[in-house]
Amino acid sequence: MIVDNADDFELFYNRADKGTNPHPLQEYLPFSPLGAILFTTRDREAATRYAGSNVIVIEEMDDVESRELIKIKLQDNQLGEEGKGRKTR
Repeated sequence: MIVDNADDFELFYNRADKGTNPHPLQEYLPFSPLGAILFTTRDREAATRYAGSNVIVIEEMDDVESRELIKIKLQDNQLGEEGKGRKTR
């Protein structure tokens, strides 16, 4: 499961004794030894509170990197579209 933009740690894990959020979202997150939850956030403090030392920092892409990514993804999509409808032998 991916929780994107999880910048507000208190929204997910607020203690009920604080009274601001009697039912934090933590109660609704699934748990399974066969799965994981990936939190994305721009807040380093929230990241550390979610994951402890298991934080992976991803640097912001510059214009050249972002254009290259879009170019690759567009090419991948075109290749995928060409393959649709074809019969394989």
